[in-house]
Amino acid sequence: MTATRDDEVAELRRANAELQRRLDARTAELVARNSEFGERIEHQSATIDVLKVMSASPGDPQPVFDLITRRARELCNADTAGLYGFDGELVHILSIHTATDAALTTPGMMAFRRKFPAPPTREINVGRAILGRQIVHIRDVEIDQEVAPFVRDLGVRSHVALPLLRDSTVIGVIGLNAKESGGFSDSQVELLRTFGEQVVIAITSAETYRQLQQRTGDLQEALEQQTATAELLQVINSSPGALTPVFEDILDKAMRLCGVAFGFLDTFDGERFHTAALRGVPESFVAFRTQNPPEYGPDTTPLQILGGERFVHITDLSATEAYRVSEPNRRAVVDIAGAKTALVVPLLKESTLLGVICVFRREVRPFTNTLSATGIGALLVLGTG
Repeated sequence: MTATRDDEVAELRRANAELQRRLDARTAELVARNSEFGERIEHQSATIDVLKVMSASPGDPQPVFDLITRRARELCNADTAGLYGFDGELVHILSIHTATDAALTTPGMMAFRRKFPAPPTREINVGRAILGRQIVHIRDVEIDQEVAPFVRDLGVRSHVALPLLRDSTVIGVIGLNAKESGGFSDSQVELLRTFGEQVVIAITSAETYRQLQQRTGDLQEALEQQTATAELLQVINSSPGALTPVFEDILDKAMRLCGVAFGFLDTFDGERFHTAALRGVPESFVAFRTQNPPEYGPDTTPLQILGGERFVHITDLSATEAYRVSEPNRRAVVDIAGAKTALVVPLLKESTLLGVICVFRREVRPFTNTLSATGIGALLVLGTG
C-alpha cells in the first residue's frame, strides 16, 4: 500500500512539473508576443511621427533627420544615434542624438564632430558602410583593430551602421552606438532599416520640393520680365524720340527684377560713356558723376563689357584691384555710394555696344541670376531703333 501511495505522489509531482513547465512556456510565449506587439506599436507610432514632420516641412528635411535620430536612439536602446550624408566624396554629419544634451558637448564628441566632413575610411563604421555598401555591425569595438582612437574616446563599445541607398547609390548612413559590448538585436537592426528608408524618402522629397520651388521661381521671374517688357514698350510708345524716360524706365525695371538698392545707366557713343540715368544713389554721388563724366580706368566693369564680356559680376567691389589702386570711379561707387556687390550688363544692338546697366547691392550678396537684367537691358534696342 505504501509503495502504491509513493508511486501516486511521484506521478502527481511529475504531472505538476509538466503543468508548471507548460505554464512557464505559455507565459514566456505571451510575454514575447506582448513585447513584440509593444515594439510594433512603438515602431508604428515612430513612423507616424516621422510622416507628420515630413508633411509639416516638405522643403526642410532637418526636422525629419533630428526626429529619426532621436526615435532610433530611444527605440533601439542606443546611447547615440547618428545620421550622415554622403555627397560622393565626403561624409557630412546631418544629425546626432544623445541621451543628454551634455553628451553632445563632451571633449570626445566635439573631437569626433571636428573630423567631418571627411572622406569615408575603414576607421569608422560610417566609412565601412559606405565603402562596402552593406550593414556593418561591430559587437565589440575593443577587439576591432581598425577602429580609430577618436571613436574609442567616445566610449563606444558596439556599433551598427546602415548605408542609405537610392537607385543603388549611397547617399548616407544611419548608425547606432552603445557603451556596452554585445551589439544590437536583429529586431533593432530591422527597425534601423525602416528608419533608413524614411531618411531616403525625406531627402528625396526635399530635393523634389526644392526643384519645384526653383521651377516656380523661374516661371515667376519670366512673368515679371514679360510684365516689365510690356511696361517698357508702353513708355517707348508714349514718348517717341525722347530717350530719357526710356533709359530711366529700363533702369527701374532692371533694379526691380534684380532686387538691388541703386544703379545707373551709361550710354556709349563709340568713344565715351555718358551718364543717362541714376536711381537710388546719394546726392554726393550724383554730384561726383556730374563733376566727373565717366572716364573708366583699367579693370573697371564698363571696359570689361567693352572688351566683349556678356556680363560682369563682382561679389565684393572693395576687394578688387581697381579699388586697391584707387581707380576714381571704383572708389566713388564704393566709398561714396556704398556699393558692395555689382552686376553690369551690356546694352547691345546686334553686336554694337550702346551702353551699360550697372546695379549694386550695399551688402556682399552675390546675384543668383543675371538673366533678368540682361533681358531688360536688351530692350534698349526697341528704344533706340
